[in-house]
Amino acid sequence: MFKKITLAVLIFITSTVNIFAADEPAQPQNFVVAEIPIFSQKLRFKLPTDWQHAHTSQNDKSYLIEFIPKDEDIKNWKNLFSVQGFKDFNPAVSPEDIANNVANNFAKDCPQNTVYIKIGEQVLNGHDAFMAIIGCSVMPQDHATNLKKGMSEISYYVFIKGQQDLYFTQKSIRSAGFPSENLPDSVKKSTEEMKNFFPIEFCSLESAQGRCEK
Repeated sequence: MFKKITLAVLIFITSTVNIFAADEPAQPQNFVVAEIPIFSQKLRFKLPTDWQHAHTSQNDKSYLIEFIPKDEDIKNWKNLFSVQGFKDFNPAVSPEDIANNVANNFAKDCPQNTVYIKIGEQVLNGHDAFMAIIGCSVMPQDHATNLKKGMSEISYYVFIKGQQDLYFTQKSIRSAGFPSENLPDSVKKSTEEMKNFFPIEFCSLESAQGRCEK
């Protein structure tokens, strides 16, 4: 099933370039627009043209799609943008609660060097959201995700409560380890690049390609 959705994503990405070229001719063509149906809603966001689809997986309750720069490999990525969805999520749980849980999970694998910087709450396209920078500045041992001992992984997360489901978007960077109290310029630059994927919009599943109906 997820293979069909992946194909649809790639078709949307390819065809939407022409829509932006026609509607906004003054805009530099350094991005396309991705439209992805994930459970009860369709997510729409910018994707830089030097990035590519790398991986998709899905089951009855969760969805994941990942993108990386065209000159990188998914098995040894340095930069990654991903979108995750979790179906029928508990409405009593806030986006900040989810951020806290993700940070706690990092702390289990990286107890001495966890990074958790709360950026704060925001209403994103009509939905409650919470933004945070979370990660590990120095991995104490090799990780199953191919993150090696001594490396760092830091992500700019946006946790979003949809109409029925929970969504994450994140921009991640892996690099050399560093003191957790002092983010290096490369990490700061990576987190700032999250804006290249905005705006993130939520559309009805019935929205026509290139349109975002609520």
